[in-house]
This record gives sequence, structure tokens and C-alpha cells, in this order.
Amino acid sequence: MGFIGKTASVFGVVGLSASIATLGVVQSASAVTVGAGFDFFKTGDGAKFEFDGFGEIEFEGVPVGTFVLPDSSETINVGNADTIVQRKQDVTLDNVGDSGMTDIEVRVLSLKSKQSVTIGEEEFDIFTEVTPDDSPDGKMTITLDSLNGNVAKGTFNSEFTFNFTALFVPVGGTKEDAICPELLNSCNFPQSLGADNAMWTSQAPSAAIQPDKGFFTVGVVPHRGIHPTSNAIAPEPLTILGSATALGFGAFFKKQSSRKRNKKDVS
Repeated sequence: MGFIGKTASVFGVVGLSASIATLGVVQSASAVTVGAGFDFFKTGDGAKFEFDGFGEIEFEGVPVGTFVLPDSSETINVGNADTIVQRKQDVTLDNVGDSGMTDIEVRVLSLKSKQSVTIGEEEFDIFTEVTPDDSPDGKMTITLDSLNGNVAKGTFNSEFTFNFTALFVPVGGTKEDAICPELLNSCNFPQSLGADNAMWTSQAPSAAIQPDKGFFTVGVVPHRGIHPTSNAIAPEPLTILGSATALGFGAFFKKQSSRKRNKKDVS
């Protein structure tokens, strides 16, 4: 299997940041510090992967609803985010024009193929998730381009290897029914990823998941590859309570199965 463009960096997505210990961008008379934390974002139109034997497959995001912070075990509402990236160190920028580096790691990747694929006489949807305990660290460099009052702006670049698992699930089935097709040697795939000169700001966009975090991408992230992303947003409180996606993969699959049964009953 290969991503479109083979070496394409489809997840140039690491600009959203949620601070762990220090929230947001901390400013002093001489420095700006972007706190370590997590990036929350949603997948846009045009995300495509190419699988050997199946060709080009277009994907869409499946919101995870909630996320457990690994350091505190706190569960937070992440709205319509389907991909989450951790930034592991604080980055302190003493002056406009300065750059700093942090390690990064993809923690969540929740996508689903827009079209099913045929294996034998059965139809399968393809889902993706992070390969457990198998995602090497990468690097992200943050540059401070301007500081106007309390608003910091700049650019970032990233480069890292990401490992994900493709789950081939029978249409209407559950994650436990997933298979790895015989024509694929493995359903675990390492890829090189990255972003070039993407823009960030400390000013929270409308309906930001955690508006005090102080590090947000601007618009669609420009990246090498075809996995466009933008800031994830927090849903209205009543919406998240009624959302099946907040319950995770299992609830999503059960919903699909229920729809299939309902169609049969109607017919």
C-alpha cells in the first residue's frame, strides 16, 4: 500500500495545540512560550490513500467525541476532531523571528472510506486507527513571526513517521469483525509525513475546543500530501450528549448496522 504520491505527507496537521501543564501561549516582556499539549483537528474533503489491489480510496473523518489525556486521565470533549497529535515539549521564543522545536506524535487517527470495497462476494468499509505502541516521534519547528499585544502569529514545519492500521470491516459489521485481506502483506503501514510553512496564531477561532490553548492553525493547513485539515470545533452541549460518535468506534458501527436492518424491514 502507498499513499498518493508514495512519499506524500498526508497528515500535515500538527498546528493545533492544547497545553498540558501550561495552558496556551505564555508571554513575558522578552519571550513567548507555546505550551506542550495536544492538537485537535478535523479532516477535510479530498483525503485519499492508495492501497495495492484496491486502488485510490477516498476517506472522511469519524469524530471521536472524547479523548483521555494520558498524563491526567481526564476525559475531555474534543468535538468533531478525528485526528489528534501530541506536542511533547514547551517551545519558548525569545524574540520575533526566533524558532523552537518540539517532538510530536500522532495519538488518534479516525477515518472511514467513503466507498466500500469488494472482497470476494462481500462489501467492506475501511477504517483507520493508530497502530498501538508503534508510532515513532517526529519533529515540529515553530517560528514566531509577529507579536501584536496578546496575539502571536507565526509559521510551523513538521517531519515525522506515522504508523497506522487499516481495518477492513464488513458493511454493517463491527470493529471486532475486521479482517486484513490476503492480497495485502500487512494492514499496518508506516508513512513519512510533514507540513511546510503552515500558519498558526494564538487567537482562538470560533467554537474552538479549548479556546485558552493559544495555538491554532489558520485555515486549511498547507501540506505535502492529500489529507487537508482544519481546526476542530466543539459542538453545542446538547449535541454532544446525543452524539453516537462520542461513544467511540463501537457505537458508530452499531449505528451503521441498525440502519442496514431498518432498510431491510422497510423493504
